[in-house]
Amino acid sequence: MPRVRWVLVVAALTAGCVSSAAPLRFGDTLGFEDGPGALTEPWGGGGAGYERTLVCADAPEGACVARIESVVSPVPAGGFASVTQCVGDAGVLAGKRVRLSGLLRTEDVSGYAGFWLRVDSVAQEAPPRAFDNMEAKHLDGTTPWTRHDVTLEVPADDIGGACFGFLLGGAGRVDADDLTFEVLD
Repeated sequence: MPRVRWVLVVAALTAGCVSSAAPLRFGDTLGFEDGPGALTEPWGGGGAGYERTLVCADAPEGACVARIESVVSPVPAGGFASVTQCVGDAGVLAGKRVRLSGLLRTEDVSGYAGFWLRVDSVAQEAPPRAFDNMEAKHLDGTTPWTRHDVTLEVPADDIGGACFGFLLGGAGRVDADDLTFEVLD
């Protein structure tokens, strides 16, 4: 991927990102039980033409789910939104495999939806050290609650922060619940 596109992807996925108010404990389940209404810290994210909310109906685990829904028609070409959480110092992940997993449900997704996970370089202007956003799995259309995951091999050196979450590219809606960010080895 050309460097300019990486910079745009990193900037877009980090827009509105907030660092965890309390230290993230790897392996904890990250639910969305503060709803209904707006997402609260440590969750951030963004995306013009999209609404990001907590919805407390039909949740498979707990009481609420996080939702991204397109609210403009047509969605601009390349439009997407994310729900994001960041860890400022991810050095403890160096040389390890990490996984973000959880439940996703889609409705009328025209592009794709999925989890995403990124490990940054210490130098913020550098491309990410590792990145996956499930685009290749192409989760689209309308799907029931299904468990998905994304796994990354984290390089052994030059590790800055890490960010993760879920996203919606194009029109439609995606709901997420029961997320877990864990170190595998």
